[in-house]
Amino acid sequence: MSAQSWRKKYYLHEADSETALAVPAAHSLLKWRGFEDLEAHGLKPLLGATLEDADGNELETGCALCKKAKLDAENEADGYCEKCVLYKVRDNVPCDEERPDEDYSPWSLWCATYNPKPMIHWLEIAAKREAEEN
Repeated sequence: MSAQSWRKKYYLHEADSETALAVPAAHSLLKWRGFEDLEAHGLKPLLGATLEDADGNELETGCALCKKAKLDAENEADGYCEKCVLYKVRDNVPCDEERPDEDYSPWSLWCATYNPKPMIHWLEIAAKREAEEN
């Protein structure tokens, strides 16, 4: 398996594509589920959402939720996280900040330990809300 096989299964479209932006939580959820399957495809996390194959080639995996929120907030002075469905289901807390009941945010935990489960948990909730709203 390879980076190409991982992309074909978990990252079908770039995060800023029209397809991904139509359902950004679903796109992100599939990508994060793929983070649980990196080793099978010969990949490892490098930094943030950047992956690396055995030859040292890097694969950038952008966040459709962030891209969509930035587009939605383009003309606003406030930050863009407020436009994100993940922010909303986390009781108005960004994915890179801790909620009162968390020791680490999902993003911080991923960056420190490469554990995708907390992000997957929240993305499942966000994707469900996204589907209900569409």
